[in-house]
Amino acid sequence: DKYYTEHFADAGRTEAVTIIFDGTSAPSPGNYTAVNSFAAISSSQVYVEYYTAADAFQPASGTVTVADSGTSKIYSFCNLTCTNGTATKTISLRNVCN
Repeated sequence: DKYYTEHFADAGRTEAVTIIFDGTSAPSPGNYTAVNSFAAISSSQVYVEYYTAADAFQPASGTVTVADSGTSKIYSFCNLTCTNGTATKTISLRNVCN
């Protein structure tokens, strides 16, 4: 079972980042290593996918930090690299999720 959180970058929902953790509930605070295979997610790892309406990019390297903020979670990463196999994108995110 996996826990998903999705963060849209535009009102049309054509560009977003989805973050997937192992387990069925929100992750505990800490640092999680980004892996490039959905099937490889373990308790200390996370799968991140940046996607647009035309393409999807999986993580090549990086760390996602989870912090508590009251009953909310803060998901953040800086300069995480993602690739679609031919192109590489570098993305950063800080988002509070209730």
